[in-house]
Amino acid sequence: MALLFDRQMLFYCSIFFTMTMTGYTLVFWLPQIIRHIHGFGEFDICLLTAIPWLCAIIAINLVGKISDRFRHVLDKALAMLIAALCTFLATLGNPWFGFVAMCIACIGSKTSATFFWQMPQGSLPVSIVAPGIVLINSIGNLGGFFAPAVFGYLEQKTGSTTGGLYALTAVSVVAAVYLLCRRTDGHRGTPPPDMASKKV
Repeated sequence: MALLFDRQMLFYCSIFFTMTMTGYTLVFWLPQIIRHIHGFGEFDICLLTAIPWLCAIIAINLVGKISDRFRHVLDKALAMLIAALCTFLATLGNPWFGFVAMCIACIGSKTSATFFWQMPQGSLPVSIVAPGIVLINSIGNLGGFFAPAVFGYLEQKTGSTTGGLYALTAVSVVAAVYLLCRRTDGHRGTPPPDMASKKV
């Protein structure tokens, strides 16, 4: 229960909540966005939907090889800003331009999650890493329910996916700025001051 009200844990949960908002919105609504590209059937849309995630898989593997060199907060925030910028750009220009932008947005969304998990694993005391990760996953993944529902509501009200993409962009930018403003210690086993006195 102490973890639920710890400021550092709330920070991690809020950042991961935002990441899952972006990720799950792209998962559920990417086919709808691609459908705006005229001349493609349902099977073609399914094939096109796979391309951004294939790009993300390649990017994650490349990031994994060089992630040890990038241990500061800037890398996580930069990946989130890339996802936010490309989500916004997807609303501009022709549908093919939007498709390319969504490919980059998927890359930014998934690589930001790859960078993110270095933070709790590297900064939380060893004794609470496991329950801490469980708590972050449990609360953060609620964003996977919240964001697609809000995105769908905005799409129904406006008749377009543009409003939802704008909202998603704004939330991602705010989270990235918050991440930049909140520097965390990257050394395992050094408890933050507000957790040093807690028993697990």
